[in-house]
Amino acid sequence: MISKKIAEILDKKLGPKKIKNLIKDHEYSFDDSKVIDRARFKPTEDRIIVKYVSEHGLEWAKISSMLPGKAPLMIKNRYYYLKKRGAVEDIENELLERDELELNQVPSKQDGLE
Repeated sequence: MISKKIAEILDKKLGPKKIKNLIKDHEYSFDDSKVIDRARFKPTEDRIIVKYVSEHGLEWAKISSMLPGKAPLMIKNRYYYLKKRGAVEDIENELLERDELELNQVPSKQDGLE
């Protein structure tokens, strides 16, 4: 009875979409198999986030499966923080340069390697 009244109040104040996200994050954070790592994001994790967003789009749950211990909401917030700072473009450029270097280092048939 009390929980029904609380649900009605929350539904009016927050809206159903917000409540759904809160419940999903709450379930994620209390799942014993998924321990949330509340430590700061490392530069390698930032690169992984930017790379997977460019490949898969804004599917935070899918990206969080690539980063154990990070909740989808944490990843979304980190991505938008990086985007606001202009770091997303810097990381994308860094990844492109790295890919170009790797392509240039691949031996070709002309080098005698088949």
